[in-house]
Amino acid sequence: MTLDFFILRSALYFVIWILLVYFVTRFSYNHDKTGDDTMLARAKQISIVGLLLIFVTTTLASLDWIISLNPKWYSTIYFGIPFALLLTPGFRTDVRRLVTVASLILGMRLLGMFWVILPVYSPGISFNWMNFVLPLAFGELWVALYIWSLKRHHLLPINHPEWIEVERREFSEAEIIT
Repeated sequence: MTLDFFILRSALYFVIWILLVYFVTRFSYNHDKTGDDTMLARAKQISIVGLLLIFVTTTLASLDWIISLNPKWYSTIYFGIPFALLLTPGFRTDVRRLVTVASLILGMRLLGMFWVILPVYSPGISFNWMNFVLPLAFGELWVALYIWSLKRHHLLPINHPEWIEVERREFSEAEIIT
């Protein structure tokens, strides 16, 4: 693996991710403004392809970046077990189970980072305050950017046909009750 090819692949991952976010949000926000259902259809089409691209590119990017730190790295199956749980029927509708699996995945990812990345920089297992502060700081940064993004746009879709139908049904039920 050459450095130039590594940099090219990394740049390609970020370009794909940025373009996916740009186009899905652009079509979604345009649909909110205009109510044009073709915008919604385009956002859905991009989302379908985007989901596959995100899966493939995040997997390849994480492998590239971990292997670049430690050429003797090898993979394990620990992520496959929680992912398989998410595919079982009825599992995705139970909030407690989802929170448990999401916490398990996040915890295992952090442990995996410590296990793979730390020995590259220091022999043996050693923890310091930065091992805990950095993941929290990046998590807080992500939450802050997410909240900032939510303040700029509506949280719920404005002209989405399914959402309008839900509002109509709720209004009709409210009239029946009174």
